[in-house]
Amino acid sequence: MIPPELESLVLRAVDESTGVMIMGMEGGWVQRVYTNQRAAEILGWPLEELAKKSPLEILAPEETGRIAKMIQAWHAGDPVPKAVETVYLSKDGRRVPVAATHCDLTHDGKTYSIAFYEDISERLRAQHALRASEIRFRQFTEASPDSITVVAGDRFVYANPASVRALGFDSMEELVARPLAELLDPDEMAIMRERMLRIEAGETLSPREYMARRKDGSKVALEISSITTELDGKPAIVAFGRDLSERKAMEAELVRSERMATIGMLAAGVAHEINNPLAYVMLNLERLQVRLPAMLDKSPEADRIRNLIDESIDGCERVASITRQLLLFSRPERTPSSVNAVDAVEAALKLAANPIRRTARVTKRIEATPSVCAEERRLTQVFLNLLLNATEAFGDRPAGDNEIEVAVRCDGDEAILEVSDNGPGIPTINLQRIFEPFFTTKPSGTGLGLAISRSIIESFGGRIEAVAREHGGTTFRVRLTRAAPSEKARRLPEEAAPLSLHRASIVVVDDEPLVAAALATMLRPMHEVSVFSNPREALARLLSTPAVDVVLCDLSMPELTGMELYARVCASCPAYASRFVFITGGATTPQAASFVADISARTLWKPFDTGAIQAAIRDCLSKQT
Repeated sequence: MIPPELESLVLRAVDESTGVMIMGMEGGWVQRVYTNQRAAEILGWPLEELAKKSPLEILAPEETGRIAKMIQAWHAGDPVPKAVETVYLSKDGRRVPVAATHCDLTHDGKTYSIAFYEDISERLRAQHALRASEIRFRQFTEASPDSITVVAGDRFVYANPASVRALGFDSMEELVARPLAELLDPDEMAIMRERMLRIEAGETLSPREYMARRKDGSKVALEISSITTELDGKPAIVAFGRDLSERKAMEAELVRSERMATIGMLAAGVAHEINNPLAYVMLNLERLQVRLPAMLDKSPEADRIRNLIDESIDGCERVASITRQLLLFSRPERTPSSVNAVDAVEAALKLAANPIRRTARVTKRIEATPSVCAEERRLTQVFLNLLLNATEAFGDRPAGDNEIEVAVRCDGDEAILEVSDNGPGIPTINLQRIFEPFFTTKPSGTGLGLAISRSIIESFGGRIEAVAREHGGTTFRVRLTRAAPSEKARRLPEEAAPLSLHRASIVVVDDEPLVAAALATMLRPMHEVSVFSNPREALARLLSTPAVDVVLCDLSMPELTGMELYARVCASCPAYASRFVFITGGATTPQAASFVADISARTLWKPFDTGAIQAAIRDCLSKQT
């Protein structure tokens, strides 16, 4: 209780600080008994004029009915709210929102309602601004391609659509129902908690990458940066996350491309070192094959020696086939063109021969030999990956139980190429995801092989899919647009006999003396041949007169490369542009690989046979007639 001596002081303090209005019943009507100056100021009326107005008269029109019902209820003794918000109209027509709190008191047998008024204009403006800000925030977050979440404690309280998609949930409600700890491994959760405490303490931290667990259990890399905020008076964290899947895939593709380029250059170097000696061995064996029959005509060893030579040539051709496959990885990527699909499949089978031999038998079902719109090296890479995946699908099963089937057929304008296995198969839930970057079911897998394969096939305008086989196993099916056969594909084997009508003047330039000597030995019966192991000496000869008919020039040589020799000779005598035939054991540098891809001059890959050399010479001579 207020001491009697202080009552007047308290009433004065209330009267000066708070709007007060007292109402009572008089003749069955509610009458304003008292209004203080502060109430008049809040409601925007002079006190003298306000005293003459009824309680309902200055209400906003839309509020009159509601407040009238409350007054009637109060008069009838029914319960009414102790606090109410309403809107009055000031004398100048301004809307004045107020919060009124009332209490009932009885004095001299009469009941009075004492209302205390508070101007809530600023509060409502602040609430309105907050709601507008929340709407703008929600519009921004829901349109953002990056994930935005609000975390309080160890739980989400908000997640935008990008977050829901990144984590594989169906709705925000489903995501926020999960504790944060369910989406991170314990070690990463501990790191996140420690960082959240540091951020709440005011520290600014750089973004950090987390491997989050999606709804289906798979992982997604998210780069998270966070700021602190306040939610319901308590600290909270706003986290901005970027899905790194696409960037990781691009980085992996870049690493893969760089690795393939390195492997390609290494393969070219190895092939070059093998092909140089292989070239003169094959040329010499061919020469022996031609000359020995006459020398051994009556010898009892003739047939055995012929067989030995034939077997040696066959062995050289097998080595040459292997080096040709290695060289596929050193040649630059080209615009898709006409490629024999069966050749690409056969190349992949040869490269995968060793792991296949240990794990399964191969069945080939080649119903057609279509040319397709592709790039040979990358198409071979796709099928090599599919074949290696098939060998890994069998696990520890005995090799005799395992089968890989390779099929090629045509369907209208499309060529269909398939690699199938009879392994345990791929679960249906994974079939739609196996082409996603980083998705893998192998303990040591990267999840990139099939993603890269799909990227390659789609770059050719084709499609790749995986389907379950009826009796177990999986079929990977590639569809590519058919193309007209290339000139290379239509070219018939060249005849070995020379068709030139005159003895041509030929310069052979090769820093490998035995290759140069073998070429000279082969060509001298038919042509005038000059041999140079030093490219600078060859340059001096070619810049002098008269000009020669054909230049057989190695591509990779020390001091002066075949490319540099060609450029300097053609600058002096443009006619030489059609007289060069390049020979190479492998383009060992990116510059050499690009030169071979772009040059109009003919290029022969070592080892070559007599027929190929003679055909190239005839081609050069035909352009001069």
